[in-house]
Amino acid sequence: MEEICIRKAMHTDINAMSALMISSAEKYIAFELTDKCKAKLLASMSTDALTQYFTFHYDYYVAIMDEEIIGVIGMKDTSHLYHLFVADTFYGRGVARLLWQVAKENAINFGGLSYFTVNSAITAQEIYKKWGFLPIDGIRTRDGFSDIPMKLSLPGSH
Repeated sequence: MEEICIRKAMHTDINAMSALMISSAEKYIAFELTDKCKAKLLASMSTDALTQYFTFHYDYYVAIMDEEIIGVIGMKDTSHLYHLFVADTFYGRGVARLLWQVAKENAINFGGLSYFTVNSAITAQEIYKKWGFLPIDGIRTRDGFSDIPMKLSLPGSH
């Protein structure tokens, strides 16, 4: 098995990124949503949406193995973890952690950060807790979608 490579995502990655994200979201998130909410969620992961995110300077990184994208992380405004998806066959192998480490390090190197935020899916909160995120509120539901807002304060911040 080849080594996992993490690199900045490119426009040429968008189709594969979208396919991975939608497949994962359908399996782990969208099944519990209303049809309207599911459509909105999946539209936010479409190739058109990702193209817009690239245009608005979201930072995306991909995990690659054997020339295949096996994971995606997206950061909004440098400090908000916006998307994080890993292919099923690579769950439990540290791919999400590697993606987070690269995205976090690049964001910190950008400068001026005191914290990171994420709106965690209910099923994902434990992984974020392992990385140091803490809930800043209980479960909230907006537009039919439930999540948990979480925050990771960086050392030396208040």
